[in-house]
Amino acid sequence: MISGIFLFLLLVNAAISAQSLLTVKYVVDGDTVTLSNGQKVRLLGINTPEINHQNNELSEVGAEEAKVWLLNKVLGKLVWLERSVDHYDKYGRTLAFLINSKGQNINLMLVEKGLASINIYPPNTLYSKQLIQAQQIAEENARGIWGNSFYQVKNAKLIRNLKIKGWGRYHAKILRIENSTKGYKLWLEKKVYIWVANKNLPWFADIDQYQGKDIEVRGWVRKWGANWSINVRHPSQIILLTDN
Repeated sequence: MISGIFLFLLLVNAAISAQSLLTVKYVVDGDTVTLSNGQKVRLLGINTPEINHQNNELSEVGAEEAKVWLLNKVLGKLVWLERSVDHYDKYGRTLAFLINSKGQNINLMLVEKGLASINIYPPNTLYSKQLIQAQQIAEENARGIWGNSFYQVKNAKLIRNLKIKGWGRYHAKILRIENSTKGYKLWLEKKVYIWVANKNLPWFADIDQYQGKDIEVRGWVRKWGANWSINVRHPSQIILLTDN
């Protein structure tokens, strides 16, 4: 009689065999690889600090560490891809979770080690609960980027004062919530707001819950007209700091 454990292993091996196993030929950075068939894969659900490939400017803090870890983990190794809803990004890269021959979720491991932050783009919410939990633990233990002063929370006033752009963590109070035909603006300062598009509202239980609350927001700041905005696609980007 086949034991339960042996049967489970057979099923796992059959599932992996059904996938297209390919070798990682090249590691571009901490969240992008190229496979032996030429397929470029952007690791889904996460973001690692950017490596500067274009000129002599410095890469973002933690970028090289993430790339080196990923290189040591997957270069020359067999992997298979687990996809969510969207199969490609706007650059034509395959969006997927990278699973190695041991069944380890590489995307999740990068978050667990504090080498990546979560970056959930609905409707691609596969493994979102695991990613959120892994990031919370990594933060609590100050692993990787979470222990680096460069990634500590900043006052949202600095966005306008220093004309900050790029990814960051910002503390503020939601002063008011403004509704438009395309979405909601959650104002943090006179010229700084969080943007939640209508298409992403279904992922939020109640957008009005943030009114008057102290929050931490995580995301990319961009200049939009006379203002600065942070595009929030998923509630994991807004953390309530108080219940007042």
